[in-house]
Amino acid sequence: MRTTRVLRSGTLATAAAIAALTTSAGPAGAATTPTPTLKLGAPSSLALRPVAADDDSAPQVRLQLTLTRTGAAAPDRTRLTIDTTQLAGVADFASLDAGPSSCTATGRVFTCDVESLPWWGPGGGLGLTVNLTTAKGAPIGTSGSLAVTETTADGTSSAALTRVVIGGTDLKLQPVEGQPDLKVNGTFTRDLRVANQGQLTAPRLVVVFTATTGLLFPKYGNCEYGDRIEADRGPATFHAAVCTVDTALAPGQSAHLDPVTFTAGRTALADSMDIQVAPGESDAVKRIRQDYRLVRGKGPLLTVEGGPGHPAPAAGPVTDVNPSDAYVSLDAHTANTADFQAVAHWKADATKKAGTLQVGLSNRGPASFNDFRSGGEGETFVDVALPKGVTVTKVPAGCQQLVKASNHYSCGTGLWLASGSRHLFDFGLALDPGTGKVPVPVSLQDQGSYIEKKPFAVKPFDPNPRDNLTTVTIGS
Repeated sequence: MRTTRVLRSGTLATAAAIAALTTSAGPAGAATTPTPTLKLGAPSSLALRPVAADDDSAPQVRLQLTLTRTGAAAPDRTRLTIDTTQLAGVADFASLDAGPSSCTATGRVFTCDVESLPWWGPGGGLGLTVNLTTAKGAPIGTSGSLAVTETTADGTSSAALTRVVIGGTDLKLQPVEGQPDLKVNGTFTRDLRVANQGQLTAPRLVVVFTATTGLLFPKYGNCEYGDRIEADRGPATFHAAVCTVDTALAPGQSAHLDPVTFTAGRTALADSMDIQVAPGESDAVKRIRQDYRLVRGKGPLLTVEGGPGHPAPAAGPVTDVNPSDAYVSLDAHTANTADFQAVAHWKADATKKAGTLQVGLSNRGPASFNDFRSGGEGETFVDVALPKGVTVTKVPAGCQQLVKASNHYSCGTGLWLASGSRHLFDFGLALDPGTGKVPVPVSLQDQGSYIEKKPFAVKPFDPNPRDNLTTVTIGS
């Protein structure tokens, strides 16, 4: 039987990446720097589960690569050079998942031409997957290096190196239940149990909590806390706690961490949390340290049952063979309100026949709103229906016509609406000759209200939905 393992990160980590792309992306056609840059990302290490010499299953492991491009439009074609020379006796190259591609081999070096790159937007990024087959009968601890070089059609290139080792930990977190009925300042407690089903001892346990900011973490002296660094310097969408528990966990052993109590903060509403555990400073932990402003906490230590324990001496870094089952997630729902309000303001120029119409959404709180779990199904849009006799001279980024060649526009407000935040869009308008004062209705909509043709969206958490519709008069 053939098996495939996928390396994945937590749901909120993925959401954070989406949020970063959403907030930092500029309008289509924006100017770019003249010199293109290319960055190939790969795990620093990859642990493979040992395969017996008489095992005919030929299991594969997927090594996920990321490619980011800045400074110029992304080309469609690229060449990957995958050098497995140092992996002899450890693993073999099986295939490349990257759209239409063809590979040729020279010894243990594979050259793959990719005809059409699945970019995540102009000048953005993409994911590529190198499939490896574990060498049969390779002893635990056998290791080598995989070198990958990417060269695009215009000659821009980047390289990455991954250490591949036979054997590692296989930490598994027991699933935890969500909390559906919180009140503001209410608490809930969860037990965290982790087992090591791998081949090597975890020298310590690094537990990472990542949550939307409505959920508050308890304070421990062996944890570091901080908000996510936002690309647009707006309110933090996520915060994290990185806790280092100096207790070794040998193969076959399990540990029960101290019960952890979380609190629903003032801005809590529909919040989510990811919890992941690693045998040390994994790539995932390093990314958290890079993306969050972490500060050491004060308080008692987070430990395992029976005391603080002691870390195990390790000859080198230990990697988990299957980090995808070393994390769990939960949702917490808090009885709270978020008062959304439609915003509209007209500022005429000196001629009184042209000017700027500013429309938007104001979240008057107290709760923040996020739509990360659904990926945008509950996104709120600012709807602008301009009357005849008005010409649009500037369409702001994030807005588009609902119907082609119409004066009806819809502006997306994104997946995160922090308490107290305003999401504004400036339209440039000109009034046609003979056009006097005209009303412009501005409303807040979502997918449901658009489908049902409602005058405005009614959110279950909004205490005053009638202010989701307003009218501004333009002209003179």
